Amino acid sequence: MSRNRYSDEERRRIAVRLVEAAGALMKAGGVKNASIRKVARAAGCSSASLYRYFKNLDELVNMACLHCMEDCCREIAAFRQDGRDSRETYIRTWDALCRYAFANPEIFCHVFFASSDSLSGEAIRAYYALFPAGAEREAPLRETMQLLFAGSSPSDRGYALLRPMVQERALQEAAARQISVLVTGYFRSLLETRRDEGPGESGEDRIQKQMRAVSFLLERAC
Repeated sequence: MSRNRYSDEERRRIAVRLVEAAGALMKAGGVKNASIRKVARAAGCSSASLYRYFKNLDELVNMACLHCMEDCCREIAAFRQDGRDSRETYIRTWDALCRYAFANPEIFCHVFFASSDSLSGEAIRAYYALFPAGAEREAPLRETMQLLFAGSSPSDRGYALLRPMVQERALQEAAARQISVLVTGYFRSLLETRRDEGPGESGEDRIQKQMRAVSFLLERAC
């Protein structure tokens, strides 16, 4: 008799293959490159099998985007844990975000500026159900992913990065919220321009522009 039932672990491994295949396709050709047919072929599955593991292609794409951003989150989590002052941590966080974002602008636009419905805390918990080793060993990584990608809006997520400075009374809350709106808005403009117009200015040029804006606004407010 042929075998027609997978164990839970086998199902998880197939879902991981689909996530990894979608991520590789997106890095090579953008989010739209991760079609159902291409992902299934790259993962060695049938197109229909995708729906046994994910509600739809959007859910798979969101998982793949989080997977693509894991190295960025790991870097940020590391220096958020090293006891540096909150201002330096904020600046270093934006530097890391910029380096990864301008290298993969379409993926980062999708994951950072997506609606809270598509990248909720529930979606991040589902991601770590597929990658449980990270959830068990790296709680700071999971918390950083939640901090960066699961807020109600980009400006709210930007404010969350400034909250330690507010708690330390190094920055007024109203100023922090205004900085967040300006910083995330400028970041979005630079990132979408790179995504839509191609290379043009180098990613390094845009990183420098964003970091100058971050430093200028902090200096004016503190």
